[in-house]
Formats: sequence, structure tokens, C-alpha cells
Amino acid sequence: MPYSFPMHRKLAAATVLALTFGGVMYGAQAATEAQYQAAFRHFSAAEHDNAEIKQAYQAFDSLRAAEPGDPVLLAYTGAAHAWMATTATDPMASLGLVDDGVAQIEKALAMLKPVHDAPSYGGDPASLLVRFTAANTFLSLPEAFHKGPRGARLLDDAIRSPAFAKASPAFQANLLMRAATQARQSKRTEQARQYAQAVISNKLPQAGEAQALLKQLGH
Repeated sequence: MPYSFPMHRKLAAATVLALTFGGVMYGAQAATEAQYQAAFRHFSAAEHDNAEIKQAYQAFDSLRAAEPGDPVLLAYTGAAHAWMATTATDPMASLGLVDDGVAQIEKALAMLKPVHDAPSYGGDPASLLVRFTAANTFLSLPEAFHKGPRGARLLDDAIRSPAFAKASPAFQANLLMRAATQARQSKRTEQARQYAQAVISNKLPQAGEAQALLKQLGH
């Protein structure tokens, strides 16, 4: 049986909502916005079509091969690689796809430097794109991979990063709400309240969802 990623499709949708295209590149060697956008269309379409998962991996892997120093492209390649495990019929093949994808994501995280806090694809900081993609992937993996706690820490790190203030309101809202729902699932109720309240206080998109979450938390 292939591995199941019960949250991954919802997380992919959240990532789609968080990004707007037409941003400024952080480095001259980065792929063009049009190239990134074309690859990301496959990634977002994979939410509804399994055939798009492989297309997403191939598209991002091609861009990554041309720009090996770009951690964003590597992170998305790893995420798509791990996601392909949901379509594999052989358990060992599924395990290999996840392991390879996680290794690529970890490498992307290790590549991050202060320069990556600058605007990247869609105008959002590269460092946040990498951490958000990594967190979403890690949190979607089965517990046997023991990546959930690291995914939660990556969300917290992204929110506390100086780069957070540079992100678009939509990206900030998605990151905060993802962190809020994760904190709630982990029974960190007060932390969940703080993240949801930040969405409301800063008048970010999804303020209505944040209000609903606060009610559920008994606020």
C-alpha cells in the first residue's frame, strides 16, 4: 500500500493561496518567475489530480538541476518527490520516495543564509517559502517518520524570523493559521490562541477563520 498523506492536499491548497506571482528575485541565477509559475501550476493541480504529482516533480527537478544553488526550487522538488509516495504501489518504493524527498528538503533548509530572507518568487522571502514547504511536508508524513515535531518547529521559526514582516499578508495569514491549527492539534492551546489572534489583530486574510478557531478554543 502507498503511504497516505491525509493533510497534504489541504496544505498544497494553503500554499497556493499564500503565493502571488510577479515578485522580485533574490539572486540573478534564480529561475524566472514564469518558469517557477509553470512548475507551481503542476504542484497546485496535484491537489486534485494524482497525475500532476509526477509532472510537478519533473518540472521543479528540471529547474533545480539548472539552478542547484536555489533552495526554494530544491525544497519544492523534495516535497513533490515525497508526495509521489502516495501514488506508488510498492511499499519499498514509497519509502524510498519519502526518504529521498525528505533528504532534498533537509538539504534546502541547510542551504538557507541571511540573503535568502530577501523577496523571492511571488515576492515572499525565500527562507519562508522553504520553511513553509518543509513544514507542510513534514507534518503530512505518517508518524513513523518522526518529522511532525520538526515541522511544527519550522512553522514557529518562520513566524519568529525577521523575514516574516517582509512576507505578503496572504502568506503571513496562511503561515499563522497553519501554525495555529498545528498548535491546537498538539494541545498547545495558548500558542494556538496567540497565532489566531495575530491574524485578527493585523487584519490579515482569514481573519474570519481565526475568529472561528478562537471560539473553538473557548476564547
